[in-house]
Amino acid sequence: MSIPAHCGSCRRELLLDQLLQPSDGFRCPFCGFAFAPSYATVAPGVAARILDSHAALVRALGELQSMAGGRLQLDRSAVVAPVADVLPTEPQPA
Repeated sequence: MSIPAHCGSCRRELLLDQLLQPSDGFRCPFCGFAFAPSYATVAPGVAARILDSHAALVRALGELQSMAGGRLQLDRSAVVAPVADVLPTEPQPA
């Protein structure tokens, strides 16, 4: 499972897993806009860690839910809010 994103320049939708090859320079696959010009060699590794962490969190939450059923209910906002707080609420200008 990947995470959808949008280019800050052309506004086209792409998937985070399209940016995992360091040789691609961490650029929009459509317009070539550089997402992290000063970090093009390390940003793909960070993106890969995000995808791995996302998948692990989703798997673990599903596993815990299947074990506990409705007997334990995690506070949804406590799981989602820390992630949401790191992401901008409005598209950032290019």
